[in-house]
Amino acid sequence: MPVRLELDFHASRGRIQAVLREGPALLEITMQGIGTDAGLEAFLDFLDRADASLAPGETVRVQADISALTRAPLRTPLSLGRWLLAHRHRLGQGTVVVGSATLRAISEAVFHIAGVQSVQIVSG
Repeated sequence: MPVRLELDFHASRGRIQAVLREGPALLEITMQGIGTDAGLEAFLDFLDRADASLAPGETVRVQADISALTRAPLRTPLSLGRWLLAHRHRLGQGTVVVGSATLRAISEAVFHIAGVQSVQIVSG
């Protein structure tokens, strides 16, 4: 599927890659290493641009692999939860692959608080 929007953010010990594909909209996300505040801001900016590129009423499927994410800023779950709460109408089905029990618990809490029930969290 053709690419509509893309992010490839590198930090000294971490990386975020995100691609929004055309057709039935598909958002593919990979996060690795240690997250940073700058990475979080770049990702939130990407999500805002992705949202703006969608047609009214269009939803997006999500495939995310954060199993290689080892650490992230403390404000990350709150910031992502806030974004998801405001944009949950855009989320269709999805899967998030996590690597640790802690990351799974945090991910489940973020999606639960945002009222997103269509995303499955699995261990990878």
